[in-house]
Amino acid sequence: MARPLFMICSESGSLDKYSNCVSAYSIIESIQVAAVAEGMPPPEFPPTHSLPPRSGPAPLRIVATWIGDDDDKGVEFEYKTTIQLNRDGVVSPLGSGTFIWNSRNHRFLTLTQIQLTPAAEFVLLKNAIRRTGSKAEWLQQEYCIAVEVIDAPELVPPNP
Repeated sequence: MARPLFMICSESGSLDKYSNCVSAYSIIESIQVAAVAEGMPPPEFPPTHSLPPRSGPAPLRIVATWIGDDDDKGVEFEYKTTIQLNRDGVVSPLGSGTFIWNSRNHRFLTLTQIQLTPAAEFVLLKNAIRRTGSKAEWLQQEYCIAVEVIDAPELVPPNP
């Protein structure tokens, strides 16, 4: 039976077309969200070694990889990828469909952007699979990103 191999979220990445190896650049473990007053421009922050605070959309490159058994080859599976932004929040779909398992590993790549607000507690990404037509529970893997709200520096409205 298929089982999770890994799930990772980054700002960007690549896939080597010869080796089929995936690379992830700027892996996202946490996102800082700047609390900005409505109508104000995004704040300017000095460069740091971490990702800058977000006041605009955050790019997400989600890679979920599964490893299958010989029994899975040639079998149709259904999948879904979802996102949730807080404990009581709505679970929103990022993608779903079906696929035929045709190699040892199967990888899902989801590219999206999210607009976080200071109300976000975390970002919970889930990728789930099951054999098409099965009534069994979904097999799933999760990736959680911490959200830290920070105060924006004092901003002066632009001159008209």
